[in-house]
Amino acid sequence: MQVPDSIAAVFAAVPANRSFGFVMHACGTNGAELGLEPRPEHVQEHGVVHGGVLAALADTAAVYAFRASLEPGQAATSIEFKLNFLRPAQVGAGELRARSRIVRRGRRVCVCDVDVLQGDAPVATGTFTYLFIERGD
Repeated sequence: MQVPDSIAAVFAAVPANRSFGFVMHACGTNGAELGLEPRPEHVQEHGVVHGGVLAALADTAAVYAFRASLEPGQAATSIEFKLNFLRPAQVGAGELRARSRIVRRGRRVCVCDVDVLQGDAPVATGTFTYLFIERGD
């Protein structure tokens, strides 16, 4: 999967993506792969990567699974997600990779699955649901 230039430009323009340090490795018609090299500012009080950082990475990967297929004037908003944490993610243990795929895309709703890994170790897995809406630009 290549990253289309138009998608790469949109991704790079999102302040949250830059702030977290997300990197897009792949983006296609049915999925995306994002990375994050965990930094000390990503950890919580027990010294592991904060669950909210993992959730943001997974959510962003899910959005880019369908981002290229949005119609002009169309946007998407999260309406539900469930993320299971499988093991702690560590700073210095390698890049986190979030791999998303579309489970079902309808006219108004899209469901995506996301797996987050650090090396070969699964860190989290989840299901994300989005509602397609018309932007009010």
